[in-house]
Amino acid sequence: MNKFCRSKGDGSVFKNMFVGMDVHKNYLQVAVLDEKGKVLSNSRVDNNPIKVNKFFDSLHPGSNPKFIMESSGMWYNIYESLTKRQLDAIIQSSQDKSYCIS
Repeated sequence: MNKFCRSKGDGSVFKNMFVGMDVHKNYLQVAVLDEKGKVLSNSRVDNNPIKVNKFFDSLHPGSNPKFIMESSGMWYNIYESLTKRQLDAIIQSSQDKSYCIS
């Protein structure tokens, strides 16, 4: 089991994982949350293809990760890498207003 794959109390694995990425020129600040909103990781990843892909590889394949990132000047290559892996990604403009309804 990798660092992003936590077991539930019954031994099964969380089915959903949410990944928020603040993309900068030299690094990504990445927060990984489980389906209940608990932060599993908050880390910095160097913004180069090898390190970013290594991070994506570290996510549990059965966790169905969902990604969101701000549409800064550096988002395109990361988005392209996610779509090549057939992973869900949302690009949000910093001018958008998002609301969470619970």
